[in-house]
Amino acid sequence: MTRPTELALGNVLAERLRQEQLVKSGVIRWTCAEPDVDDHPKLAVLGEEFGEVARNLCERLTRSHTALCLCSECVAGLHDLREELVQVAAVAVAWIEALDARP
Repeated sequence: MTRPTELALGNVLAERLRQEQLVKSGVIRWTCAEPDVDDHPKLAVLGEEFGEVARNLCERLTRSHTALCLCSECVAGLHDLREELVQVAAVAVAWIEALDARP
């Protein structure tokens, strides 16, 4: 049985691989794993992903549902929140990769 941490880290790895595939296919020019890209644009990317998490929470707060609501709209919102958090983690991992690759 997969433990929650293994599942979450597996999703982060899958997102990192997806990011690299986006570069290979030309959809994006670089990922935060590039050691030659300055840290400032990487912070912007991480900030954008964090902003998506914040937006998700703000949208959920404006609804009159409770935090434990299981209606389809709230469940979808939680799924989206999880996806955004995976992206935040994957961007952070990519940035760590870039730092580790520097001399």
